[in-house]
Amino acid sequence: RGQNRILVILNLGGGNDGLNTVIPFEDDEYYNLRPTIAIPQNELLTITETLGLHPAMAPLMDLWNDENMAIIQNVGYDQQDLSHFRSTDIWRSASDVDQVISTGWVARYLETLYTGYVENPPEEPMALQQGSTDGLLLTGNEGVPGVIVDDPSIFYNLVNETYESEYNNDPPETAGGDELSYVRQIDNNSFAYAGVIQAAAEAGQNTVEYPNNSMGTQLSIVARLLSGGLYTPIFLTHQYGYDTHNNQLNDHNNLLTVLSSSIGSFFQDLANLGLKDRVVLLTTSEFGRRPFENGSDGTDHGAGAPQLLFGSKVKGGIYGSNPSLTDFDNNANLLHEFDFRQLYATLMTQWFELGQEEIENILFHPFETFSIIDNRFSQVSYPSNKEAVLGIP
Repeated sequence: RGQNRILVILNLGGGNDGLNTVIPFEDDEYYNLRPTIAIPQNELLTITETLGLHPAMAPLMDLWNDENMAIIQNVGYDQQDLSHFRSTDIWRSASDVDQVISTGWVARYLETLYTGYVENPPEEPMALQQGSTDGLLLTGNEGVPGVIVDDPSIFYNLVNETYESEYNNDPPETAGGDELSYVRQIDNNSFAYAGVIQAAAEAGQNTVEYPNNSMGTQLSIVARLLSGGLYTPIFLTHQYGYDTHNNQLNDHNNLLTVLSSSIGSFFQDLANLGLKDRVVLLTTSEFGRRPFENGSDGTDHGAGAPQLLFGSKVKGGIYGSNPSLTDFDNNANLLHEFDFRQLYATLMTQWFELGQEEIENILFHPFETFSIIDNRFSQVSYPSNKEAVLGIP
């Protein structure tokens, strides 16, 4: 079921401004609502008769032109919560807005895939998270099916220097004890998989130069580990700074430059390494921004926004309608067309090949999916750690 397929989730922390990312330049209301922060039409990267990408996204145009990039418009959920913390938890737990769920949807998926992993852990890590210590996505009903890692070499040394098994006495049955249990499991997972990760890092390589920043480093590590033969189905990566209440033109431009150049390098690297058919990358963000600018050359917390999906097996194009700039929700924010959990359900169905009952157990509700993955998927055996995939001379 979806054997050897990889999902990279890239979270845009802070709430990405969808209207200045995928720009409806043919709608005059866009310029009326944003007299100082709208992107001029002559600067856009035109992708349809009515839409253009922010000019900083030029490194993604090859993926767009090759139909390896999908834009899912107007993603959100009912009764949008405007708190960063609560909305992030909603996205990570896949809860309804009036529910508080203490487990993450990724962890629940992994516990479906790896039943009994606590007693019989797999030989390779089930998930790797970089760039954030927030553990909700990887908090399951049985434990923590994942590892947090930045640089594999530093990670290997760190866990070997700090791990002390004699301190593994039972934690107290208190809130603090629960926190200690969580930290210990992360530490134990890290220790257990340090050698496997180090071996993959040593066997793998990158074939392109990535941007010299955290986002570039995170994606370069993913490609390097995959090229070294590591099979981990889920990689979690993070970029922060999208809470653009002020100075948005400059700050958002810089963020999208880093994002686009990093993703562009990543997929070129995967292509060179012969891995491009194994990976899809999905962006997430806790909410979009308001349709109108504020008085500080920025935008405030909003609702619906586009999300992006990349990969050679992705059916590229636009999914959904252009956002309405005259019909808003009760908070005068953009309406959503797709529930964010439809993205999760679609990828679990089409990419990881789970059944409907399994998906409903993970997401707690049935969600309509849409055809976005090319199912003509060639099954190719995945390399072991001893054989790096090098699709270059």
